[in-house]
Amino acid sequence: MKRLRWLFVLVELVLALVLVLVLAPPNVVQARGPWKSLPWHLADIYFDYPQPLPFRGLRTGIAVTGSLQDHSNIFLAVVFGHIGNTAFYFGLQTDLHDDRNGADSGPGVLFSRWGEGGKADARSASGGWSTALTANQSGEGAFVGVRLPYRWRGGDYEFLLVRRAAEDGRGWWADLLMYDAGAHAWIDAGGLRFPESADSLATSVVSFVELYGAIPTRDFPNDYSPQPMIVRFGSPELAVGGALPIKATAHTGAGIPHWASYRWTGDGVAVTVERPEPRGLPLPLVAKSVNTVLYGPGKPARRAWKGYRGGCGLSVRRKASTAAS
Repeated sequence: MKRLRWLFVLVELVLALVLVLVLAPPNVVQARGPWKSLPWHLADIYFDYPQPLPFRGLRTGIAVTGSLQDHSNIFLAVVFGHIGNTAFYFGLQTDLHDDRNGADSGPGVLFSRWGEGGKADARSASGGWSTALTANQSGEGAFVGVRLPYRWRGGDYEFLLVRRAAEDGRGWWADLLMYDAGAHAWIDAGGLRFPESADSLATSVVSFVELYGAIPTRDFPNDYSPQPMIVRFGSPELAVGGALPIKATAHTGAGIPHWASYRWTGDGVAVTVERPEPRGLPLPLVAKSVNTVLYGPGKPARRAWKGYRGGCGLSVRRKASTAAS
């Protein structure tokens, strides 16, 4: 009898497990195997400079080929770097998260910097909002950011990050401007206050393609395919001396599918993201990260972003004075 009772218990446990797998909501990610948890950096590009330089501004951009849909959960980080000990990044997302109501607001531009601060340290653009979260609230460390809903699609986008003085003398501000070549328009994406101690840009900045959030699949990643895309990241040009990177390195981490390929273009890196394997088949585990030097070290890369017509072909310094006025 005791053995029969244990058999019934075992059958009930198996049935319960089957019900969980069958009836689980489709937006629950069920990671199988030793894959890393999301977010995944599908591609990282490291741009290296010969030495740290005082940060006065930078200019760069991306060209996106492919039609990324809403709810693709893709973040195209144009630049991630450190000014002093303060980390920051900016770029384009297919699904901006609005922490005011916990909902996604569709595609847009985001700009964040890490470290303590409040909403007085953020200037949101018209139609956007600011956010300031503690380390416990964000799970990624304390940060301040601005978000701007913007329906970007495939096309060319130029970015200027420009430094200006703070009127109250507390630190300094960085304003983010974006030029949408398809719309022939400059977009003010907002600004953030940086501490006075943040002065020199570190010798390496990163551009990356990230898959984030909850993926609506039952057998992720075996039954998932990213939307095919080609993203060309331009070499970031610094305002001080017009400095350009002397080396570019591609990195793809372990524990994620290697769906990215890279090509040096002379003035940046073209990243192609697509799944070569048929969807539904088990993916081979990638146990080792891969680093590939695409350019350098040597002479600086070619200048990537020469400006667009209509008052857009301005140097970072001149655009900075315009933004600050």
